[in-house]
Amino acid sequence: MIRSSEKTARDEFLLKVREALGKKSTLVDKTEIMKYFSTSQGELNIRAQEIKDRCQANVEQLVIKLENQAINAKWNVTRVGSPQKACEYVEKLVNEKKAKSLLYSHYPILDKMDLSNYMFNTDVVLKGDCLSDVSEYSEKEISGRQKKEEAFSSDIGLTGVDYAIAETGTCVLIPRHGISRLVSLVPPIHVAFVELEQIIETIDDVFTLRRLELFQKGDIGSYMNFISGPSRTADIEQTLTIGVHGPKEAYMVIVG
Repeated sequence: MIRSSEKTARDEFLLKVREALGKKSTLVDKTEIMKYFSTSQGELNIRAQEIKDRCQANVEQLVIKLENQAINAKWNVTRVGSPQKACEYVEKLVNEKKAKSLLYSHYPILDKMDLSNYMFNTDVVLKGDCLSDVSEYSEKEISGRQKKEEAFSSDIGLTGVDYAIAETGTCVLIPRHGISRLVSLVPPIHVAFVELEQIIETIDDVFTLRRLELFQKGDIGSYMNFISGPSRTADIEQTLTIGVHGPKEAYMVIVG
């Protein structure tokens, strides 16, 4: 049970987040926000279905909003009609950047693209972020060594997304088996492929869907990656620098 003091603190925190995103802070907002702390799986099921129905009904408007917000966040944005066209886009980017090695995570969209066959007759090295069959070290040691080596030696990191938030131009990546956050954080270029059904309207929608997953699966991991364009950092004088702690270039490819 959530005590009233905890509710107040969480309420105030979420209102600040909404204000930072340009949303109004009203009493109506407070009432609405408390729904996100529901402990009823039935209510969360209803809310999740409402989110999916709303996003599906307004998908083209959400695509436009996502594109605009992503461009504002310094993503390089393009839309293609199919996984094959997405492959062609990767080939064009590889040639443009003179990339020699690609590292990808095992998202469904990457499987649909079948990049391994597409790149078969090229000199580009395509690597998946999975572990080799090496018995000399423990799985944890292999993971730490091999994944870091592959990530730091790759020119481009390719990922899918779990969600793309239209209101902020943000891609949400949830690390799990076969999917490493290093792919999106370490190579100098990150390419994120977004399918239409992954586009949702607000950050509030993300947390509602994740709470439902917690009920359904019992474990949703310890963190999520929220990526809004290339990495940024600023010194004490607020001089903005791109790409110091992550990719210098970020590409969002909307497929569909």
